[in-house]
Amino acid sequence: WATIGARRRNERAAAGQWVPSFVVMSPTMRCNLRCTGCYSGLYSKKGELGEADIRRILDECRSIGAYFVVVSGGEPYLMKDMWLRVFRDYGDMYFLTYTNGTLLDQTTVDAIAQLGNVAPAISVEGYGEATDARRGPGVYDKVLAAAERLRAAGVLFGVSITYTSSNIPEVTSDSFVQHWIDRGAIFAWYFMFMPVGKDPILDLVPAPEQRVQCGVRVASLRQRFP
Repeated sequence: WATIGARRRNERAAAGQWVPSFVVMSPTMRCNLRCTGCYSGLYSKKGELGEADIRRILDECRSIGAYFVVVSGGEPYLMKDMWLRVFRDYGDMYFLTYTNGTLLDQTTVDAIAQLGNVAPAISVEGYGEATDARRGPGVYDKVLAAAERLRAAGVLFGVSITYTSSNIPEVTSDSFVQHWIDRGAIFAWYFMFMPVGKDPILDLVPAPEQRVQCGVRVASLRQRFP
């Protein structure tokens, strides 16, 4: 991404072409959970990207120098066997996978650890009560178990946090960030709740002043935590 990819991107830029430095793909909208307010909850579950399509897209990414790929969904690890083959065959590329974490069993984690080019970002809404309220009973315990497997195997991973009108104090607290650092997370993504998809609850949308508050808090966290 930084050497070969940068050269390819710069060559195209010099020729007047704009190229992305990374690409996001959502190969499936299927999921094993039914989370409140899921942005993709009402998307069609048909017309998934097959393995041949994904490989063609990744070949195109390589050709323009975009060696970093974000895999979203749906839940990408519903297609784990296919993805593990792809991760192996595209070992010169790096993949960030957004996941609910419930399908990261020991076999999958061990395979990811051997590959070394995949970083899961596990979705949480706070601690157990907040996460289970949105994602279902017992999900948070499965998330913690997955995080422990990833940490023990030496896999780089982090968390993906949807902030709402009700959870900003919790998810931007020093103790919450330290909680995940202690469990091995090395990064955190913060996304604002958007009232789309399944159960678009307007009450969960942060007010303008809350968005500003969250931005200030996250900037402070980035200054003070590794």
